[in-house]
Amino acid sequence: MNKIIEVFKGAVMGIANVIPGLSGGTIAVAMGIYEKLINALSDILKHPLKVIKDVWLIVLGILIGIVFSVVGISYLLEHHEVPSTMLFVGFILGSLPIIIKEVENKKVTRSNIIAFLIMIFIVVSLPMLSLFGINMGSGVMNPGLLFVVGMVAAATMIVPGVSGSMVLMTIGYYDEVMQTIKDFIVSLKDMNTDSLFQDLLLLVPFGIGVLVGIFIMAKVMKWLLSKFKLTVNWAILGLIVASPFAIITKINLAQVGIIEIIVSIITFAIGYFLAYYICKLDEKLKKKEGKVNGK
Repeated sequence: MNKIIEVFKGAVMGIANVIPGLSGGTIAVAMGIYEKLINALSDILKHPLKVIKDVWLIVLGILIGIVFSVVGISYLLEHHEVPSTMLFVGFILGSLPIIIKEVENKKVTRSNIIAFLIMIFIVVSLPMLSLFGINMGSGVMNPGLLFVVGMVAAATMIVPGVSGSMVLMTIGYYDEVMQTIKDFIVSLKDMNTDSLFQDLLLLVPFGIGVLVGIFIMAKVMKWLLSKFKLTVNWAILGLIVASPFAIITKINLAQVGIIEIIVSIITFAIGYFLAYYICKLDEKLKKKEGKVNGK
């Protein structure tokens, strides 16, 4: 059961990293796997075998989630945008009580409040770049540039509350990267070696950039958590509280009908209670495991 939960958490994180407005880092915090991933990623060069053993199920889930997003979730968002989006909003808010436990009953300082408010401001401001048509990239696809783009996207992907895919969209590379991934999946399915080679020429440097960006940011986040854990938790809480706003701003509310509103309420409730149940179940399993190990 524990293994299935690990894969599920990774899959939800993978889905979130592909969808503009959703934050994979937020989902990782919500699912209680953020610090585990950060510690593992920052130690990958020191203890590779141990890291692989600790997080391979989560990584498998992330890969499943990314493929599922590119193939299926993109269709749902295109044809059923509001219900699909509200499922994720419910998922984030359903896990909020678990996240609040990290800061409750602890002394609140001025730096905690400032960090909380600054992160809310960042999350609320970032979507405005897209809303006002600000696009800083040309979308030119070449290996060297894609390496840099991969680093930037990955660094933002693991920061809670910040959508790496939205950053890709803002700098003008989201559509191109997603189309290349789709083409790669189709070519792999059809065993079209010519197309596979062309797609790999672009995806490999992008993937290497992603790995380098994740490694660097994981080191930064591990250091921050070791030195300023309570302040970082308040900052993460601010990011998560504001993240539904960033998600909802992507919705075209003018075309939402009464049926879609009702369905969206249902999907929100499903997301909320599913996240709450998963977090509670995971908490019980960890307590049970701790008792077995004599902790």
